[in-house]
Amino acid sequence: MFSGNRKLWLAFILALFISLGTFTASASSVTLNVSPQVISAGESFTVDVFVEPDVAIAGMQFNLEFDETKVHVDGVTEGNLFTQSGMRTFFNNGLVEPGLLSNVYGTILGASNVSTPAAFATITMVVDEQDRATSTLNLTNVIISDPNGHAVEVEVTNAIIEIKKDKEVFSETSSWDIIRAALASWI
Repeated sequence: MFSGNRKLWLAFILALFISLGTFTASASSVTLNVSPQVISAGESFTVDVFVEPDVAIAGMQFNLEFDETKVHVDGVTEGNLFTQSGMRTFFNNGLVEPGLLSNVYGTILGASNVSTPAAFATITMVVDEQDRATSTLNLTNVIISDPNGHAVEVEVTNAIIEIKKDKEVFSETSSWDIIRAALASWI
């Protein structure tokens, strides 16, 4: 049917499409959702470790790195990612060290899995910094497993928080509003 050269070219083109990623696989996403994103010294805020699975999953682990001179971890609680299965779960809220929350992990106990997006964990943190600053929160060692215990591909989105000076007020005032107010006071 095809000559030898034509078969060779077809095989080459097929290999080229495969190597260029034509058949790409998706990944489960893990995002740090911070609320509120602008915080003053002494205030607490929450960080949801939000997971959007692209396949059925049954277990997860992570570490969180942060700047211990600016913030500290006050507590960690299990989210509803795995409890939504209706099965019992095991959750380890990790170990808090300076600049690191390590070994947070959880799994569904029994033969079940989930594929609906939800928060895996909620971390409560407190701002220690007294001056205006930003601070990054970085997930590391993130592993999500399928019901057979195999790791699935993961895409991570970290977060940055903004720390305002104590009693500092942020407003939505534009430059024109300030100029108008200044002119009105002169008239």
